[in-house]
Amino acid sequence: WSAALCDLNLGNVSGRHIFETIERDLPERLPHFGFLTGERLQGETLAFLESSGRRYLLKPFEVEDLLGLIQDLILGR
Repeated sequence: WSAALCDLNLGNVSGRHIFETIERDLPERLPHFGFLTGERLQGETLAFLESSGRRYLLKPFEVEDLLGLIQDLILGR
């Protein structure tokens, strides 16, 4: 895949779990992985996103911001 965006809350599985799986099994794909979230950025959520080093967008977001993030992820930025 060229780029992947993952919500932090997916119901039965968390975006954090998916990230940790990719980090462990496909670390070369991490530059192409980002997050979306509607959560308030505080506490554990903020600490996780900052420690992941991955880009993220907060919902609601502008289409231009989404397209920019996708382009950066495709390029591995």
